[in-house]
Parts: sequence; C-alpha cells; structure tokens
Amino acid sequence: MLIGLRAVGLVDKDGTPTPRANGWRDDELYAEVCKEIREEVYPQELRDAVPDTSGAGDAAQGWFMRTTGCGQSAARKMASLYSLLTDADPSAGQKQTSRKQKEPSRSRPNKKQPASAAPEKKQRSQPKQSPSPALPDPEMPEVRLNLEIRIDASVTPDQIDQIFASMAKHIYRRRSDEGQ
Repeated sequence: MLIGLRAVGLVDKDGTPTPRANGWRDDELYAEVCKEIREEVYPQELRDAVPDTSGAGDAAQGWFMRTTGCGQSAARKMASLYSLLTDADPSAGQKQTSRKQKEPSRSRPNKKQPASAAPEKKQRSQPKQSPSPALPDPEMPEVRLNLEIRIDASVTPDQIDQIFASMAKHIYRRRSDEGQ
C-alpha cells in the first residue's frame, strides 16, 4: 500500500505524509491535488482516451488491462483510483459511498426473506437441530477446524472406538453412550 501512496506522492520514502497529502484532505484543495496527481502519474494517452470516467469506468479498466497486461481485478482497482482522481469532486465521493451503502442493504432483505421462509418450515419439523452456522455473525470470524487422525495399523478396533469416543467427549462435550 505504501508503494502506491509513494507513487502518487502522498507519502515520502519514510512513509510520512507529504504536503500533497495534506492538500488532498482539504476540500478546497482536493480538486487541484487530484489534477496534479493525474497529470503527473497517468500518461496523456489515458487522459485523452478516458477524459471523463462518470460513464466510462469500463473504458478505463480496459485501457489498464491492455496497457499494463494486468488482470481484471488489478485493472478495476487502477481504474477506480483514476476515476476518483478524474472526478475530483469531494462531494461526489460521498454521494457514491452513500449509494453503495444503500444498495446492498436494500437487496439483502429481499434475498433473505424468501430463503428464510423455507428453512423455518424445516426447523419446525426438526426441532432438535443445533443453531445453524448458515448465517454467520458478521462481527465474528468463521472458524473451521480440520482434524487429521493417524492411527497406527497395530491399533485394535476397541482402541479405535475409544479414540473416537474420547474425541466426541472432548470436542462435542458429550459422552459416547448418550447417542446410543
């Protein structure tokens, strides 16, 4: 990340903010700083090909893919920064951000309502189900645990049963005789 910030002149080689970074944070100087960065970093060919990115985000992305040989994801990120610098209107970024935040929240309930109606019927018919991990808590990371068990060939079947009974006891907090 620091490499990119250095490339546009927002931080120096020591990683400290430059006067350009301070100007970039100031709404009155923002457009001027964006223009400086755009003219300093991006070639005239791109600026001529995509002078306005409001409706030409794909054109900028295509230009980056053709010129740099990068993949779609990297080109999208490059085009996004170029678009940000080309628009150079501090309030435009706030409008786009608020639009992006509203759109997912509108679409999420619509998708969840049909999906949640069907599982409710299944849960009613199977009341002993444990809490479903299908809806992970967005604040908690999902944890997956993979166990690899290597059992020597000389172990008897009774010993194998004891190993798995012990695992059930310690991992699932239940005794092997409860399920039988």
